[in-house]
Amino acid sequence: MENRITLANLADLLAKRTNVSGTESEAFLKSLFELISETLSGDEVVKIKDFGTFKLVPIQARESVDVNSGEKIEIPAHNRLSFFPATALKELVNKPFSHFESILLNEGIAFEGVEEVIEEEEGKTELTEEKPIVKREAYQEVFRSDRMASANVQKRSKIPPVWIPILGGVAIALASLFFFIQRQAGTQPATITENPSVKDSLHPFKAPVAEKTQELPERLEKVVVQKGKTLRLIAEEKFGNREFWVYIYLKNKDKIENPNVVTVGTELIIPDSSEYDIDASNTQSVAKAKVLGDDFL
Repeated sequence: MENRITLANLADLLAKRTNVSGTESEAFLKSLFELISETLSGDEVVKIKDFGTFKLVPIQARESVDVNSGEKIEIPAHNRLSFFPATALKELVNKPFSHFESILLNEGIAFEGVEEVIEEEEGKTELTEEKPIVKREAYQEVFRSDRMASANVQKRSKIPPVWIPILGGVAIALASLFFFIQRQAGTQPATITENPSVKDSLHPFKAPVAEKTQELPERLEKVVVQKGKTLRLIAEEKFGNREFWVYIYLKNKDKIENPNVVTVGTELIIPDSSEYDIDASNTQSVAKAKVLGDDFL
């Protein structure tokens, strides 16, 4: 389900959009990444007008669970790269999904191990004075044409619409690069999960007391995916809440390559609600399904 964008992909896309050589576009992107990384390493905020803000968020040391041994371990304090998109970029990215309906969660639902992120309100949070992403001298040295010079990101200039999807890819690539560097430095062990509740949900079911054993039906219900149907919609019809889609996926993962896109005509087995303790009226059951589902997306 990963869709990584490499530096070569970004350089090719930039070259096509601006009619410059691949060497020039790659040099520009490397300069951009280096400048953003240097600024962030100095504990400063990088803000690009009409695009968004990059900043490092300190994460306190906390306890977690080793996936392999099940023992409690401590994740050391570290920094996390956060990106807050500007309104223009946010609306452009979300436009293809504008026809999707919002899902409201019941009040009081808490997800253990999932950090609550409070979105910063634009205009209320005072940030460090924004800096140009590319130094003017270095930029002119790479791009001598007037057309490329107009794309220079300055303090008071707006980014043309054609740059927004390109810089969106840059943001994703930069976040991936920063995470990779942190991982190489050993700040976050690769075998650690930050979400104990997910691990617990994957434990094998313990054999219940004989008199309380619930026998699953010999014949499980089956449905054929129709046009316009998704796992979330099917889960809402069968179980009363869309968050239970993950159990349908687990029951049929040998037939589903991407849970977000299920081929029309695919025959799916609907799991019995007792198999996964599915209960739409139980907030803990819904929360457990949501945390598990997020792990597969």
